[in-house]
Amino acid sequence: MAEIEQIRKEVDATKAELASAQAAKDATEAELATLQASYDEVSKKLADLEATRAKMEAHIKDLQTTQEQLQNGIIHLREGTILFQVDQLLAQAVVRPGLSEEDSNAAIKNIIDDTNKLVLRRLGIEDQGQAVVYVDRQNIEVATQKQINRIKDSNGGSSGCCWKYYCW
Repeated sequence: MAEIEQIRKEVDATKAELASAQAAKDATEAELATLQASYDEVSKKLADLEATRAKMEAHIKDLQTTQEQLQNGIIHLREGTILFQVDQLLAQAVVRPGLSEEDSNAAIKNIIDDTNKLVLRRLGIEDQGQAVVYVDRQNIEVATQKQINRIKDSNGGSSGCCWKYYCW
């Protein structure tokens, strides 16, 4: 009986060891599941970062291409022929006083047409009636009205109106 008791104690000890080993196994599996979830999350973040990196590298390459094009453009501008400077006076004319509204309008239109022809010549483009100088119709009407008002204000005096067109 002592022998049976001894065997029972060994069986109970083995069962306790088995239960302890099972608990350790369960805890390890739970930890493994947590680590697997963390690994999956980190893998996803890494994939996102890799995609962002690829986009950034492509964007950097585009920026480098743009920078190269701009540098080439600047070099070309420095070495090329400059036809017009900013704020360069393109044309200047005086509209005679005493003209009717139609004649003042025609005079202003002629100034614009002459300026257009000058610009076409400087650009080396054959004049085929195309407009490269644009003046808003409303600006022409305002200019005509100013010319007429100056005539009225000067009571028929000799005050003309000077028109200047600048490059911008």
